[in-house]
Amino acid sequence: MKKLLVIQGHGEHLDKLEQTYGDDVIFSTWEGTKSKFTNTVVSKEPLEKGKANSNLQLLSTYAGILKAEEIGAEFVLKIRSDLLIPNYKKLIECLDVDTLYFFSWHNWQGGYPVDYIFGGPVKYIKHICSDLDANLDQFPEKRIKLKVDELDVDYQYILPIMIDKQISCTHLKRNVDLVDYCANDPLFVY
Repeated sequence: MKKLLVIQGHGEHLDKLEQTYGDDVIFSTWEGTKSKFTNTVVSKEPLEKGKANSNLQLLSTYAGILKAEEIGAEFVLKIRSDLLIPNYKKLIECLDVDTLYFFSWHNWQGGYPVDYIFGGPVKYIKHICSDLDANLDQFPEKRIKLKVDELDVDYQYILPIMIDKQISCTHLKRNVDLVDYCANDPLFVY
C-alpha cells in the first residue's frame, strides 16, 4: 500500500519545505505560489474562506488528496506547510494503513482532534475535507470533528508515536518543537 505525505498551505516557508522533504510528497497550495515539488497542486482560493480560514485548509487538503489518489496512494498523512518533520518517512512507516490518525486531542471549547497533522485511508480524508458549504461558522477543527463523527470510526493519536520514536516537528511560525511543546501542555491529550 502506498503512503504519501501531503503538505497543505501557503508557500511562506517553501525553501525550508523543499530542503526538508523529498520529491515523493505532494504540496497543495494556492495560485501564485512557485513550487519546485514535482507533485504540486495549485488551487484557486475559494470566495468563502470560512471561519478561521477553514475552507482554505479543507479545499487545499482535498485537492492534495485527489492528487494522492490519482498517483496511487491509499493512505495519506497531511501536515501544515509551516511544519517541518525531517524524519517524516519514519513517522509514516509507524502508522497503520487502516487507521485514522490525528495529532492529539485538545481540551478546549468542548474538545476536538488536533489537525496540525492528520492522516488515514484516502477515503476517510476525502470525506473529512469535503463539503465546503457546511458549517462555515465553525472553526476548522470543529468542522473536521463533525465529519469524523459521520464516519463513525475510531482514531488514534500521532503525538505519542512521535514522542516514543523521538520524531521532531518544528513549528516554523512559533519556532518551537511542536512535539515537546504539546507534550508539556495539559490541553493536549493523547
